[in-house]
Amino acid sequence: MEEKNIFEIWKENGEKTPFAVRRRNWANQYYTIVTGVVIKKWPYGDAYGYATINGTFSNHYEYDKRWRESGIIPCCGCYQWTLVENPRICEEDYQRFNLQYFSRKKQSIIKKPVVKRPVVKKTEDTYQITYGLLQKDHSVEEIAKERSVTAGTIYSHIGKLISQKFPINLDKYVPKEKQIQIFDAAQLLNQDKLKPLKDHLGDDFSYDEIRLTLIARANVVMKS
Repeated sequence: MEEKNIFEIWKENGEKTPFAVRRRNWANQYYTIVTGVVIKKWPYGDAYGYATINGTFSNHYEYDKRWRESGIIPCCGCYQWTLVENPRICEEDYQRFNLQYFSRKKQSIIKKPVVKRPVVKKTEDTYQITYGLLQKDHSVEEIAKERSVTAGTIYSHIGKLISQKFPINLDKYVPKEKQIQIFDAAQLLNQDKLKPLKDHLGDDFSYDEIRLTLIARANVVMKS
């Protein structure tokens, strides 16, 4: 198969994204998902995307500073690429990449992916992304760092996921003993406001722990 640069493949592919490409000498399970293209002077420009192993996100490009900062595929103008037919594309990884990199760019200069997808609210999408990372056993601090938000924001996402009855194991975020003490305090004070409960429980309890426990209690999802 004739090797081309990514921009020529994009043109021949009907200027549609996403699509997958592979460099010479790469094994079949390795390929790059191209999510956006900006032409500067034909046939060159910037191509945005991420490396995968069988369609699942890979950290292969972490060595490249430009990719880490902007998501531009290394050597995208090199004539060493071929189109991958019928690639597997992990929807979660695809959305996470777009959120992380495309949001940093002026949307007017980026050719956005042309893909038919259900329309979802942005807030719903961000909770889904957090849930996907929780399922991979990332800690709250790791997720906050990766998503460039505070740990408090991630705890609020967890609360939302619990309220929407996602299968969240509360014990990972609030020790069982603390859950019991929070429940007892809420019953004793007949109170579900955070500050009175925090004042009663003291400095050993965080607002996030109290909030998550109360949400779990209201939704009856805490494990017995």
